Amino acid sequence: MSTPNRPAPLQTSYPIDPENVHEMNRLTNQARLMTETTGLLPPQVSLMAGQTVLDIGCGPGEWVLAVAHQYPDCQVIGLDISQRMITYAGACAQVQRLPNARFEVANACEPLPFPANSCDLIHARFVTGFLSTTIWPVFLNECFRVLRPNGILCNTELENMGDTNSTALARYNALIVQSMRLGQRCFTETGDRIGITSRQTSLLRDGGFSPVYQQPHVLNYSAETPAHSLMIEDFAALMQLIQPVLLRDKLIEQEELSLLYLEAMEQMHASDFYAVMFLQTAWGIKPA
Repeated sequence: MSTPNRPAPLQTSYPIDPENVHEMNRLTNQARLMTETTGLLPPQVSLMAGQTVLDIGCGPGEWVLAVAHQYPDCQVIGLDISQRMITYAGACAQVQRLPNARFEVANACEPLPFPANSCDLIHARFVTGFLSTTIWPVFLNECFRVLRPNGILCNTELENMGDTNSTALARYNALIVQSMRLGQRCFTETGDRIGITSRQTSLLRDGGFSPVYQQPHVLNYSAETPAHSLMIEDFAALMQLIQPVLLRDKLIEQEELSLLYLEAMEQMHASDFYAVMFLQTAWGIKPA
């Protein structure tokens, strides 16, 4: 029996298999919490009827679906490298009866599949997960090309898993950042922070955007806060999904990593657990 020809999966620098169903579930839950923390868009950014909006790295489509619902007169497009997530997001759009939302498979590290001056707003959240420091300028140039004059690029990033009194979680965070550094996705040479938030505005300016703005966000996920259980669920999945990468990079041995995971989970469930995560949204305008 012959098998149908299928397109080869797109190559990505995203450390976790983008077709992994557990990663899709994690990103779905994470996206809702992050939107609650940062909002869909900064208060200073508004959309008008008839505009075209692009979400790069849309994952399971939470942001696209929310914007399409809130702005029914706008066309909202989600791009992601994962066929599984795009299929799921498209099904959600049908169930929610959002004809103004659509989704396409594309690799954001390559030229965007849109003509010049075709979008009014581009949204990108946590793209440091797959953009290397050398690809960032190329990516921003593509966003600049696709945006119409006076179009806006809005980008939200985080530094790490947050500041915490959990020694095990802090150690796990340091391993993940070190792995990102090996993958050339860090703007820092040492330490436990990625370094993107201090560079966001300068990257946008270097990409031709002017003026450029920024807005900080803080997510407290200490014990007894509303975000506590949601972040534990997110980190529990992340720490398991990222283990093959940490082992591949030879940053830690399996036995020690397994014990570190259990210790981190125990400390995060403690009544005296404290943690805050810092994020930043930066946005810039393409000059007329």
